[in-house]
Amino acid sequence: MEKENLIKRLKEYLQQKEVKYYPDSLTFKGERKDVPQPDGSTRDLYAISYMVSVNNNQFDSDAIYYAYFDPKTKKLLHIIGPQYYEIIEEK
Repeated sequence: MEKENLIKRLKEYLQQKEVKYYPDSLTFKGERKDVPQPDGSTRDLYAISYMVSVNNNQFDSDAIYYAYFDPKTKKLLHIIGPQYYEIIEEK
């Protein structure tokens, strides 16, 4: 199924980048319509959320990140988190 393939690709990307994330937290959120882009335009994207431990504090130590894929090409486009924005140049 398509959403499992996208989750698998995101896992592979995060492992390649050595990101410490909670593997069971990856959740397909579906298609988002008219997502604002940095250049001011909008586009439709598939969204997957996941959780990362950002520090060793007992409270407020986890953050949610969102990975966005192009629904047509299935390419990973960018990842957004608190105070974090990464543009992906996936081939």
